[in-house]
Amino acid sequence: MKKFKPPTPEEIQAVFSSWNRYKGQGNWKSHRELTYETETAIKDVLKHYTVEQICKAIDNYALVLLSKNCIWSYAWTLYQFLIRSRPDNRQEKQFWRFLENNFIIDDYMTIEAIKARVAKRQESYKKIEPPVVPPTTEEKAELRKQFDELMHRKKPEILSPEEIKRRKEEQIGKLEGIK
Repeated sequence: MKKFKPPTPEEIQAVFSSWNRYKGQGNWKSHRELTYETETAIKDVLKHYTVEQICKAIDNYALVLLSKNCIWSYAWTLYQFLIRSRPDNRQEKQFWRFLENNFIIDDYMTIEAIKARVAKRQESYKKIEPPVVPPTTEEKAELRKQFDELMHRKKPEILSPEEIKRRKEEQIGKLEGIK
Protein backbone atom coordinates (compact mmCIF):
# COMPACT_ATOMS: atom_id res chain seq x y z
CA MET A 1 0.00 0.00 0.00
CA LYS A 2 1.21 3.47 -0.75
CA LYS A 3 0.72 6.72 1.09
CA PHE A 4 -2.11 8.76 -0.32
CA LYS A 5 -1.30 11.71 -2.51
CA PRO A 6 -3.58 12.98 -5.23
CA PRO A 7 -2.74 11.20 -8.49
CA THR A 8 -1.19 13.26 -11.24
CA PRO A 9 -2.70 13.41 -14.72
CA GLU A 10 0.38 11.50 -15.94
CA GLU A 11 -0.32 8.64 -13.52
CA ILE A 12 -3.96 8.47 -14.61
CA GLN A 13 -2.90 8.48 -18.26
CA ALA A 14 -0.30 5.77 -17.60
CA VAL A 15 -2.99 3.41 -16.26
CA PHE A 16 -5.33 4.28 -19.14
CA SER A 17 -2.57 3.73 -21.71
CA SER A 18 -1.58 0.44 -20.08
CA TRP A 19 -5.15 -0.76 -20.54
CA ASN A 20 -5.32 0.33 -24.18
CA ARG A 21 -2.05 -1.44 -25.08
CA TYR A 22 -4.13 -4.54 -25.68
CA LYS A 23 -6.52 -2.82 -28.11
CA GLY A 24 -7.68 -5.09 -30.92
CA GLN A 25 -6.49 -8.30 -29.27
CA GLY A 26 -9.10 -11.00 -28.72
CA ASN A 27 -12.22 -9.71 -27.03
CA TRP A 28 -10.35 -6.95 -25.16
CA LYS A 29 -12.50 -3.90 -24.41
CA SER A 30 -10.33 -0.87 -25.10
CA HIS A 31 -11.44 2.77 -24.90
CA ARG A 32 -11.36 5.68 -27.32
CA GLU A 33 -11.34 8.30 -24.60
CA LEU A 34 -10.98 8.57 -20.86
CA THR A 35 -14.47 9.08 -19.42
CA TYR A 36 -15.21 10.79 -16.13
CA GLU A 37 -16.32 7.54 -14.46
CA THR A 38 -13.19 5.68 -15.59
CA GLU A 39 -10.95 8.54 -14.46
CA THR A 40 -12.67 8.54 -11.06
CA ALA A 41 -12.19 4.77 -10.74
CA ILE A 42 -8.49 5.14 -11.59
CA LYS A 43 -8.11 7.92 -9.00
CA ASP A 44 -9.78 5.75 -6.35
CA VAL A 45 -7.49 2.82 -7.03
CA LEU A 46 -4.41 5.07 -7.10
CA LYS A 47 -5.20 6.00 -3.49
CA HIS A 48 -4.13 2.50 -2.46
CA TYR A 49 -1.88 1.14 -5.21
CA THR A 50 0.97 2.44 -7.33
CA VAL A 51 0.77 2.87 -11.08
CA GLU A 52 3.19 -0.05 -11.49
CA GLN A 53 1.02 -2.36 -9.37
CA ILE A 54 -2.12 -1.47 -11.33
CA CYS A 55 -0.34 -1.87 -14.69
CA LYS A 56 0.99 -5.28 -13.62
CA ALA A 57 -2.55 -6.32 -12.62
CA ILE A 58 -3.76 -5.20 -16.07
CA ASP A 59 -0.99 -7.27 -17.70
CA ASN A 60 -1.97 -10.33 -15.66
CA TYR A 61 -5.64 -9.87 -16.57
CA ALA A 62 -4.68 -9.58 -20.25
CA LEU A 63 -2.60 -12.76 -19.98
CA VAL A 64 -5.59 -14.68 -18.66
CA LEU A 65 -8.20 -13.13 -20.98
CA LEU A 66 -6.19 -13.36 -24.19
CA SER A 67 -4.37 -16.67 -23.69
CA LYS A 68 -5.68 -19.84 -25.30
CA ASN A 69 -4.26 -21.75 -22.36
CA CYS A 70 -6.45 -19.98 -19.82
CA ILE A 71 -10.11 -20.14 -18.92
CA TRP A 72 -11.51 -16.64 -18.46
CA SER A 73 -14.43 -15.23 -20.36
CA TYR A 74 -15.19 -11.97 -18.55
CA ALA A 75 -14.10 -9.18 -20.87
CA TRP A 76 -14.37 -6.06 -18.72
CA THR A 77 -13.91 -2.41 -19.50
CA LEU A 78 -11.23 -0.62 -17.48
CA TYR A 79 -13.95 0.87 -15.29
CA GLN A 80 -15.46 -2.56 -14.61
CA PHE A 81 -12.04 -4.05 -13.96
CA LEU A 82 -11.28 -1.46 -11.30
CA ILE A 83 -14.64 -1.20 -9.49
CA ARG A 84 -16.16 -4.68 -9.72
CA SER A 85 -16.41 -6.33 -6.30
CA ARG A 86 -16.21 -9.98 -5.48
CA PRO A 87 -19.67 -11.51 -4.93
CA ASP A 88 -18.65 -13.04 -1.59
CA ASN A 89 -16.93 -9.90 -0.27
CA ARG A 90 -18.15 -6.49 -1.44
CA GLN A 91 -15.13 -4.75 0.10
CA GLU A 92 -12.69 -6.66 -2.08
CA LYS A 93 -12.32 -5.62 -5.70
CA GLN A 94 -12.04 -8.20 -8.47
CA PHE A 95 -8.83 -6.69 -9.85
CA TRP A 96 -7.15 -7.54 -6.53
CA ARG A 97 -6.78 -11.16 -7.72
CA PHE A 98 -4.62 -9.93 -10.62
CA LEU A 99 -2.17 -7.96 -8.46
CA GLU A 100 1.31 -9.41 -8.67
CA ASN A 101 1.42 -10.90 -5.15
CA ASN A 102 -2.04 -12.48 -5.50
CA PHE A 103 -1.89 -13.72 -9.09
CA ILE A 104 -1.44 -17.46 -9.64
CA ILE A 105 -1.56 -18.36 -13.33
CA ASP A 106 -2.36 -22.02 -12.58
CA ASP A 107 -5.75 -20.95 -11.17
CA TYR A 108 -6.83 -19.92 -14.69
CA MET A 109 -5.21 -22.57 -16.88
CA THR A 110 -7.17 -25.09 -18.95
CA ILE A 111 -6.86 -28.79 -18.18
CA GLU A 112 -4.91 -29.31 -21.42
CA ALA A 113 -2.45 -26.53 -20.52
CA ILE A 114 -1.95 -27.99 -17.06
CA LYS A 115 -1.34 -31.45 -18.53
CA ALA A 116 1.17 -29.99 -20.99
CA ARG A 117 2.96 -28.16 -18.17
CA VAL A 118 3.11 -31.34 -16.05
CA ALA A 119 4.44 -33.35 -19.01
CA LYS A 120 7.10 -30.71 -19.66
CA ARG A 121 8.09 -30.73 -15.99
CA GLN A 122 8.32 -34.54 -15.96
CA GLU A 123 10.47 -34.39 -19.09
CA SER A 124 12.80 -31.92 -17.41
CA TYR A 125 13.15 -34.28 -14.42
CA LYS A 126 14.57 -36.92 -16.76
CA LYS A 127 17.34 -34.50 -17.74
CA ILE A 128 18.48 -34.02 -14.15
CA GLU A 129 21.82 -35.66 -13.57
CA PRO A 130 22.05 -38.42 -10.98
CA PRO A 131 23.20 -37.41 -7.53
CA VAL A 132 26.92 -37.27 -6.79
CA VAL A 133 28.31 -40.66 -5.79
CA PRO A 134 30.22 -40.53 -2.50
CA PRO A 135 33.96 -41.27 -2.72
CA THR A 136 35.22 -44.80 -2.14
CA THR A 137 37.38 -45.70 0.84
CA GLU A 138 40.51 -45.53 -1.32
CA GLU A 139 39.56 -42.09 -2.63
CA LYS A 140 38.93 -40.88 0.92
CA ALA A 141 42.34 -42.16 2.01
CA GLU A 142 44.02 -40.35 -0.90
CA LEU A 143 42.19 -37.11 -0.10
CA ARG A 144 43.15 -37.43 3.58
CA LYS A 145 46.79 -37.97 2.59
CA GLN A 146 46.78 -34.87 0.34
CA PHE A 147 45.18 -32.84 3.11
CA ASP A 148 47.77 -33.95 5.67
CA GLU A 149 50.60 -33.05 3.28
CA LEU A 150 49.19 -29.58 2.80
CA MET A 151 48.76 -29.05 6.53
CA HIS A 152 52.32 -30.15 7.41
CA ARG A 153 54.14 -28.03 4.88
CA LYS A 154 56.50 -25.46 6.35
CA LYS A 155 54.70 -22.17 6.53
CA PRO A 156 56.58 -19.05 5.43
CA GLU A 157 57.91 -16.86 8.19
CA ILE A 158 56.33 -13.50 8.75
CA LEU A 159 59.10 -11.08 9.68
CA SER A 160 58.78 -7.82 11.52
CA PRO A 161 60.32 -4.69 9.94
CA GLU A 162 63.10 -4.71 12.56
CA GLU A 163 63.98 -8.34 11.77
CA ILE A 164 64.09 -7.55 8.04
CA LYS A 165 66.44 -4.63 8.70
CA ARG A 166 68.68 -6.75 10.96
CA ARG A 167 68.93 -9.54 8.33
CA LYS A 168 69.79 -7.04 5.57
CA GLU A 169 72.55 -5.57 7.68
CA GLU A 170 73.83 -9.08 8.42
CA GLN A 171 73.91 -9.92 4.69
CA ILE A 172 75.65 -6.61 3.88
CA GLY A 173 78.23 -7.37 6.58
CA LYS A 174 78.89 -10.81 5.06
CA LEU A 175 79.28 -9.26 1.59
CA GLU A 176 81.75 -6.65 2.93
CA GLY A 177 83.77 -9.40 4.61
CA ILE A 178 84.12 -11.20 1.26
CA LYS A 179 85.71 -8.16 -0.39
